[in-house]
This record gives sequence, C-alpha cells and structure tokens, in this order.
Amino acid sequence: MPRPAISPVVWQPPAAPPRARRPESVPPMPPPVLVDLDAIGPEDVVVDPDGQPITGVEDGRILRLTDEGQRIEQLADTGGRPDGIELMADGGLLVCDARLGLLRIDPVSGQVRTLVAAG
Repeated sequence: MPRPAISPVVWQPPAAPPRARRPESVPPMPPPVLVDLDAIGPEDVVVDPDGQPITGVEDGRILRLTDEGQRIEQLADTGGRPDGIELMADGGLLVCDARLGLLRIDPVSGQVRTLVAAG
C-alpha cells in the first residue's frame, strides 16, 4: 500500500498574554470558605444570578448557600440522588438524578417535575 504524501508543518504558538504570566489574579481572589453542609456528596455546583451557590447532595436535597455560606436553604428534595445541576434561562434548575432521571425544579416553590424518567 502506498504511503500518503504528507507535508508536516511546525506550528509555533503565539506568546502568552501578560495576564497569563501573573502569579495571581488581579484583583486577587478571596480565600476559599469551607462550608459544612451536614450532608454527603455534593457532585455539582451552579451559581444563581444572585451569586449564591446551589448543589445537590446524596440524600436528594437541593441546597442553596446564602449569606456567604452562613445559611443553608433547602430548595427541594428529589427523593433520589442528584448528580448534575444546571441553571435554566427561566431560573429553573435542570437536575440529572442518578435514580430518577432528568428533573426540572422550581427553586421558588420546590416543585420537582420529571422530564425523562430513569430506566
């Protein structure tokens, strides 16, 4: 079998921009805050438009951290195991639940609706 004719070309990447060479971000990021959720296994985190992190935990609860992590608010309970979570354009939450499937959660009412059942 004949070998294909190729002409390799050496690629030189462009120089990194000045910000890539800085040892820290400008302005510097605040130090991380460790929050005790009193729960196991937050798999994913999404940040709502108000800057509040939202996560799901092993027992099925969907939690929002407010007041810089000083307060934990339960938005809903899927009754399953939320693994992935995304914020929808209308403010709803799209949750991939390992046991129940694809869910939509209204963070105001806490209503959980199954979009696609697992199985």
